[in-house]
Amino acid sequence: EVAPTLLPMSDDTADRPDPRVMSAVLVAYSSAARHDATRAFAPAIAAYRRVVAASPGDANAWYRIGLAGARR
Repeated sequence: EVAPTLLPMSDDTADRPDPRVMSAVLVAYSSAARHDATRAFAPAIAAYRRVVAASPGDANAWYRIGLAGARR
């Protein structure tokens, strides 16, 4: 199950995330979740790192990196 961090909505369109970036984040989350499910932790960590590269404030992805790292 993938649960990306929700971003607060703003009236200022400059504060809204770029959908192209967020689409890549969703793809990375999906990949990471598949790797987690099969206990392929190194590829899961790599995918979660792609998430935090695009969305550094995503606490769930940082948590998942630590969790997968502990399970390796």
